[in-house]
Amino acid sequence: MGYVAPSAGWKIGTEHWIGLNGVMPINTMGGLKARGFTGGASGVYQAVEAVNQLLGIAGKNQLIDPQHALIQCLGGPASTAATHILSLEN
Repeated sequence: MGYVAPSAGWKIGTEHWIGLNGVMPINTMGGLKARGFTGGASGVYQAVEAVNQLLGIAGKNQLIDPQHALIQCLGGPASTAATHILSLEN
């Protein structure tokens, strides 16, 4: 996605960028491993998580006033990618 320089991705995890209260929250409800990796339904789970955040119904994992959500799902050996950006309409 280009958020950090190549080979520097590990830094955003160790510097707390991606946590629930981080600059760029990722997997706010635990991600796919927390759901038992649902295989083909992975993209659906990501969409549900993103919509829950945007609608303000994510419970204890709710972000403060999210306006946009990005979801990306890779297929095969990462040979295909589907990326969606969801936004609230004001």
